Amino acid sequence: LELASEVLDSLGKADSAVQEVRPGANVTVDNTDPRRPIVSAMGTPDGYIDGFKLSYSGAGQVSVSRGNAYVPSVGGIVSALPSAPSVSVGTNAFGHVYLRADGSTEVDSTSPSAAYSGTARTKTGDSSCRYLGTVLTDSLGDVYMFMHVGAQITYMVTLENAPFRVLANGQQTTAATVSVASIVPTTSSIANFGITNIDAAVAALINSDAFAYTSNPNSFAAIPVPLDASNSFNYNYIVTPTGGLYVDCLGYYFER
Repeated sequence: LELASEVLDSLGKADSAVQEVRPGANVTVDNTDPRRPIVSAMGTPDGYIDGFKLSYSGAGQVSVSRGNAYVPSVGGIVSALPSAPSVSVGTNAFGHVYLRADGSTEVDSTSPSAAYSGTARTKTGDSSCRYLGTVLTDSLGDVYMFMHVGAQITYMVTLENAPFRVLANGQQTTAATVSVASIVPTTSSIANFGITNIDAAVAALINSDAFAYTSNPNSFAAIPVPLDASNSFNYNYIVTPTGGLYVDCLGYYFER
């Protein structure tokens, strides 16, 4: 009897030792046995995204695959298999694709915000819309065909035509600026270029900020080129050429 009394007294002290364990942000508590609460902590990175691959699905639509992404206004992960949103942003314009808090998607002309965590962005002024990527429309308002793989967008078009031929027969011998801001969105800082130097004897230089590339005479190269803050690069020939330099934008790397 004395031992049983000591055990009961010990259990009473144990019950009173933990008054209450409460759940909190990313913390759940199972209080089925109050003396042995099970505490689970689940941290979700607020820049998390997986899936949501963009695909060209016709002149006026873009498809978005199943995925999961953190949406700031929700404060957690939104999982969805969205229906294809329509694209109506005007001509020669960017259409930015966003995941909404309710799991649907939209294409809007409103630019993405500055990154709120790592490279993650929302629609400017709207934390309920997580940025997924960008499409480009032509002079009729139709979406240019593209392919999205990883962090790369490749334009599946005739690159010798405007607006993708960003330099045609360039012959400047002093640094000249070429902008690609109309076909490479602000979420990108690296463009993929096809560079052709048709001069038989003179090399041309491509540079931006801390990057430099030499295009040798009679050469072609497809290379990634870092852009400056205004999505531009510079070029020039070393001396006056007889031929010229051609630069086509193949696509770009982007951050989301």
